[in-house]
Amino acid sequence: MQKKEKRTTTARHYDKDKKYPIQKNRVYEALCEYPQTSLMLEQYTGIFRANINRHIAELERENKIMAVDKRLCKISKHRAKYYSAIRELF
Repeated sequence: MQKKEKRTTTARHYDKDKKYPIQKNRVYEALCEYPQTSLMLEQYTGIFRANINRHIAELERENKIMAVDKRLCKISKHRAKYYSAIRELF
């Protein structure tokens, strides 16, 4: 019986991190279309909301997006921030 080789934690994180720039670009492109909440983005892009929230925070730090309104989400019917891309900078 052969032993299975364990993957090191760095290899696992490296594989996982490859898709994050792609996800970040998809979130940004979706926000270029029209303002959306994180739940709306999750349904639109298929990316987990935890990842979307991380990408939103990064994009806000980079001044690429901003919260434009705080009103009821169309999906959850709860108050939420609507984010939109800042197009004047690009």
